[in-house]
Amino acid sequence: MSGNSNLINDADYSLAFGEDVTVSNPYNTVFYNIEYRGKVGICEETPHSSLHDHGSFAVNVSIVSDAAYTATDTDMVILCETSTVPSMITINLPSVSTCEGRIYIIKKITNDTKTITIDPAGTETIDDMPTYTLSAYNQRVQIVATSRGWKIIN
Repeated sequence: MSGNSNLINDADYSLAFGEDVTVSNPYNTVFYNIEYRGKVGICEETPHSSLHDHGSFAVNVSIVSDAAYTATDTDMVILCETSTVPSMITINLPSVSTCEGRIYIIKKITNDTKTITIDPAGTETIDDMPTYTLSAYNQRVQIVATSRGWKIIN
C-alpha cells in the first residue's frame, strides 16, 4: 500500500481514507486504487469515473427452475428455466426502499408456453403495472429500482 492513509473503522465508517491508496505488486502492476475524491480504479491507477475497471467483470447468474423465487441482493441476471414447473415461475422482487439503484435482468430460457411473472413487493409497480410477464422464448427485461418503483430500462 502506498500513500498516506488514515484508516477509520468504527460504527460510522466501514473503511475511509484521507489520501489516495494504491495497492500494487512488486512489478508495479496496480491491483486497485482508491482516490480520496470517491473514485475507485480496478487495475487502473487514475480512475476517471466513480468505478473504473480496466478489465472484464462478472456478475452473479442465477438459474431458476422453481415455481417461486425471491430475487436477492447478490442476483443480477436471473435465467428462468420453466420446463420443470407445472405452470409458471414467479420472481418476487425486494422493496425498492431497500435496494434503490439495483438492476436485475430476467430472461425466459425455455421454449414452452409457460410464463414468468415478475412481482414487485406490496403495492409497488413495474412501469406503473402491478406485475410484468415474460411469455416468449428468450424474452427478457432489464429493470432498476427507483424511488418511483421499478422501471424498465431496456
